[in-house]
Amino acid sequence: MKEFSQMITEKEVSAFIELTGDNNRIHWDKEYTKMFERPVAHGMLIASYISRMIGTMLPGEGTVWNTAEITWIKPVYIFDKIRVRAEILRERGGFAELQVDVFNQNDEQVIKCHCWVKK
Repeated sequence: MKEFSQMITEKEVSAFIELTGDNNRIHWDKEYTKMFERPVAHGMLIASYISRMIGTMLPGEGTVWNTAEITWIKPVYIFDKIRVRAEILRERGGFAELQVDVFNQNDEQVIKCHCWVKK
């Protein structure tokens, strides 16, 4: 099992908006986001940290996603600190089955991901 933590900042959200063009107001407009406590980080930005885990830590360099089932459970807000935790469930024929979970600073699960990767 491996894990790492990451603070989600306005700079990351702004860079993600610039990179993807996803400028949905829930990510930056405090008045528009009244249904949430404050602006919400992009779900795919948070999922990209799963990619960081898979490609650099577990299984590691050279690994690519084959399939993924991702469930977004709770929103992640700017200035939340997330913790990404992954474990290999089994390995078969150059592939690995992983469970990757993401938690916020309150230890509440925000994402769960079940995936197969090619090592």
